[in-house]
Amino acid sequence: MKKFRLSIIAIASVALGACTATNKSADGGENITPETVGLQSEWRLDSYRIDCESTQFDGSSNYKLTFNEPDNTFSLSTDCNMINGEFGITNDTIRFSNMLVTEMACDNMIVEQNMLRLLNDSTAYAICHGDTLAFTAPYIGSAIFIVADNEAGADFIGDYIDSNDGSTLKIGKSTNSGSSIKINLFKLTDLDDGIGVISDDALTFTATDAAGNPIKGKITVDGDSATLVFTESTWEYLPNGSTYHFKRDSRAMTE
Repeated sequence: MKKFRLSIIAIASVALGACTATNKSADGGENITPETVGLQSEWRLDSYRIDCESTQFDGSSNYKLTFNEPDNTFSLSTDCNMINGEFGITNDTIRFSNMLVTEMACDNMIVEQNMLRLLNDSTAYAICHGDTLAFTAPYIGSAIFIVADNEAGADFIGDYIDSNDGSTLKIGKSTNSGSSIKINLFKLTDLDDGIGVISDDALTFTATDAAGNPIKGKITVDGDSATLVFTESTWEYLPNGSTYHFKRDSRAMTE
């Protein structure tokens, strides 16, 4: 394998919307604290559109973007090389500087080259919405990163059904608030405001029962089977320990 060297990439400036960070600016100015979501997460490349051609990446993608706020540094791992550098935030704009790129020769480097084009474009900007970080370079294309931590619940997401009576369970994608939970129990009740958090291989949730009181439960998934247990309930029709079993709905998967 060829030895690798480091290349210095020119400064790129990227506008940042609604991401929390407390950083010294790249120009040595005052600390800036934008709003809502922290940058200190691992962001996975979910998709990009370059030169009018779109590409989707699955959970096994090696393209991970991380920010180290205390040190004002960032890194982007790829299938081949590593991109490292510094960043600072001034006036809601994040600036990348002093980038170093390892230059190892690999079989297919097109994605890496496209990401370098985006990061190094002076007209690029990014907006942060919850667990999504969207980059846009108007003359090149765009890329979407999502918080990799949220994908821990990928096995839970989906529509489930009890084929015996038609009761349903819907688990939606995780956001900053948590995974969305909607439950329809045949001829009994609808719980459509549930919010769940994954811990110890289980999805614990809180919703509002038919009497307007909080109700809590736990969902576990084994393959295509989901088990729902109500753990804290004051509603007489769903006492603690009430258990329901569902199967992943194959019809929903093909729609």
